[in-house]
Amino acid sequence: MEMLIVIVILAILTGISIPAFIQITQSQELTNSGARLIDDWKSDRQSALTLNRPVQIRLFHGTPLGNGYQSVLLNQDGTVDRPLRPFKKISNNITFLVSSNYSTLISESFDLTTGVATIQGNSLNYTAFTFRPDGSTDLLPTTAGGESWHLTLINRNTTGTILPENFLTIQIDSQTGSTTSYRP
Repeated sequence: MEMLIVIVILAILTGISIPAFIQITQSQELTNSGARLIDDWKSDRQSALTLNRPVQIRLFHGTPLGNGYQSVLLNQDGTVDRPLRPFKKISNNITFLVSSNYSTLISESFDLTTGVATIQGNSLNYTAFTFRPDGSTDLLPTTAGGESWHLTLINRNTTGTILPENFLTIQIDSQTGSTTSYRP
């Protein structure tokens, strides 16, 4: 009888702890994905400064390959010289929040550079911004609506265009090219 009680208590504790463990794991994956993106952008900005050449950051969303980014070295006339970083998928479980309120860097509501790139045999649409050789970006100081430039990452199982409880927003300062992340 005592053994049955112990098994029931263990089952109840396991049932309670599994959702919390899943939430912690998802939160950590979101943090890691955001940190990798920020580190790569800082490295790309540094490449622009070091090479004294523009570096374009291309953001891909809603593609057959998933959400991701790529950086390319530009010539002074704006044409592509070569990729600096190949297409990098954010994560299987992380996605961009496609909303002009929360992800101005991928919103079609703003005047951003757009284009099509062929990656792994797929023609993928992208929005882009460029780090200039002085470390600044080609983004306006604010969007037409007065908002800052940012990209919000969420867990893939989140639906809708409203801000969920668990998210990470990366903001980029258009004048300095510096990035900041925000978590709830």
